[in-house]
Amino acid sequence: MKNLLIAMSVLAIAGSSAFAIPVPHPVYVSVDNMDGLTPASDDLLFNAWLTARPTEIGNQDSFDWGYGEAAPGLLSVNCGNVFSTWIAGDVLHIEAVQPSTGYTGIGEYTLTNDNMQVFSGSSGITLTPEPTMMCLFGLGGLGLMRRKRSA
Repeated sequence: MKNLLIAMSVLAIAGSSAFAIPVPHPVYVSVDNMDGLTPASDDLLFNAWLTARPTEIGNQDSFDWGYGEAAPGLLSVNCGNVFSTWIAGDVLHIEAVQPSTGYTGIGEYTLTNDNMQVFSGSSGITLTPEPTMMCLFGLGGLGLMRRKRSA
């Protein structure tokens, strides 16, 4: 009886999230820039993490993660290969940048128990100019307007 209680205790501890074995869970997210164009496979960098554990960060160089490898324009994240554990309901946060344009995009996706998840179209990531760049473009436009008026 004592051995049975010990075995049940070990199983209970092993089943807790602190000792859970990471389970593969591929998430695919489409990426386009605001012009509707898909960045080239070598022109996208990204970081991703679960909002509950922001110190566990993966990127395009993490094992079984990437951009354009599964299909053109698809960013792939395999949650079981970087994060210590994940559960349905966790939120995957992704920040992407297209180096050639400086365009950035952010997406957040709630994980489910499905074998994999695909987010495309309006639920994918749309890269847009960084807000700082938009301000600079706006100021440049104001300067040109003022210059035309004074001429």
